[in-house]
Amino acid sequence: MGNTNIVERPTKDQAELSKAEMVAGTERLEAKVRSAKPEAVCIVGKGIWEAIFRFRHGRTITKAEFHYGWQHDSENMGRLEQGSTQESLTPWNGARVYVTCSTSGASASLKPPEKEACINKYSCVCMVTD
Repeated sequence: MGNTNIVERPTKDQAELSKAEMVAGTERLEAKVRSAKPEAVCIVGKGIWEAIFRFRHGRTITKAEFHYGWQHDSENMGRLEQGSTQESLTPWNGARVYVTCSTSGASASLKPPEKEACINKYSCVCMVTD
């Protein structure tokens, strides 16, 4: 199990991070996942997933597209395509992505009972490896 940040500078809370910083951090996060090759990655917080989505798709995720829990396999992180310039040319389908709500008390997007239900329903471990 491992933990990492999408932006590599200290902050008091997520509110100090710009959307542009989080989008730019996605490339570093993808590289970390590609290097570690975990089975799964847990993204903690809707805002972080929105930044990753914006980086990948060049647009904001719609309300209809967003959901907590396991994401579609097309959203796997760290994927290595055939003929990649990476050291390992072996194709890898990437790590499955799981999105959960923020556990922070400062996160006001969900009321405490909703947050508890989300965490209890969708608990998982970050960057699970063999």
